[in-house]
Amino acid sequence: MKKLLYISVNSKPENLSASKTVARKFINKFLEKNKDFQLEEINLYKEHIPRLEYQYFEKRNCIINESDAKELSDKEQREKKNKRTM
Repeated sequence: MKKLLYISVNSKPENLSASKTVARKFINKFLEKNKDFQLEEINLYKEHIPRLEYQYFEKRNCIINESDAKELSDKEQREKKNKRTM
């Protein structure tokens, strides 16, 4: 089955957002006419996305064993943990 990906990045509820309201109407019409599509929605406002910081990724890319991972800062440890639960 084909997928239609709908990504939103808006903190407003759908009934208070003009763009989300228009998007929902489009999605509904599209799916009505294209029965072979399945909707997948991602709300980036609600998802945990780590802030892209060079120092964090530089250190993480150098990790080769668990003892090195334990040397990450508290903040980096939280980001590592959150990434695994996504």
